[in-house]
Amino acid sequence: MSAPLARILLVPASVVVIVMCVLPLAYFVLFSFTPQGAGQLTGEYTLTNYSDFFSNNSYMATLGRTLVIAFAATTLGVVLAIPVARWISTIGPKWRTAALVAVVFPMLVGDVIRAIGWASMVGYSGLIKQALVGLGIVSPDADLQHNEVTIVIAMASAILPILVLILEATFEGINPDVERASQSLGVAPTPTFFKVVLPQAIPGLLAASSLIFVMSVNTFSVPLLIGGSQVPMMAPVVYETIAQGNNWELGSAMAVTLLVLSLSIVGLYTWLIKRQFERWRVIS
Repeated sequence: MSAPLARILLVPASVVVIVMCVLPLAYFVLFSFTPQGAGQLTGEYTLTNYSDFFSNNSYMATLGRTLVIAFAATTLGVVLAIPVARWISTIGPKWRTAALVAVVFPMLVGDVIRAIGWASMVGYSGLIKQALVGLGIVSPDADLQHNEVTIVIAMASAILPILVLILEATFEGINPDVERASQSLGVAPTPTFFKVVLPQAIPGLLAASSLIFVMSVNTFSVPLLIGGSQVPMMAPVVYETIAQGNNWELGSAMAVTLLVLSLSIVGLYTWLIKRQFERWRVIS
């Protein structure tokens, strides 16, 4: 394909990205510097919205809680997805298709429905709550719904199918001859996986975990329906600030801060993991 033709073919997608993503984001950024109560871009800009946000201890606690829960959910999802994705990549084509369909099937149900399902299972009369009470693990008056652990588990279950799909494609793209060569030299299957296979999957793992972390930071339905006001997270707080408080300026500052912070953490995380695994490859 010639370079001019390639540029022409990129135009429709570029227009969609600019109109649907870049322009709204730029508008939100400008709105975050607009004085509160203006209701529109006035050409006057201030840092008051950001100072109000960062000086509020409640908002800072919510921001920290959001980042911790998102990191925990991403970590749990990756730990659970790696063995599943690895297993799917090693089975025959017929069973692989069936397994991938089973993985994708939960995604056909909306996030709200899944969140309601988790809330009903861990509620006071829910199946999980009654089972744990029957086993003597928790007391009958324990609140399993409005706590961070339940939110982490529910978020991890929601992002697990996406992680499995990405990692399965990554493992499937690794040349199996490399693994066979390692085992032919006397290395057991488990060390071979950690020293040969997993390092080659790091690019896919980084892409998957970074995407999932950003999604977890900005998730809305699970924190709202499970955590509620007892465990506030940023996405519901931003919505309440804009929709209920009618404070678009402060809400925009919250959203922009959350976006910049999450992308910065992803960039730092990617750099650190790449550096660590490069050292791992050398040592191995």
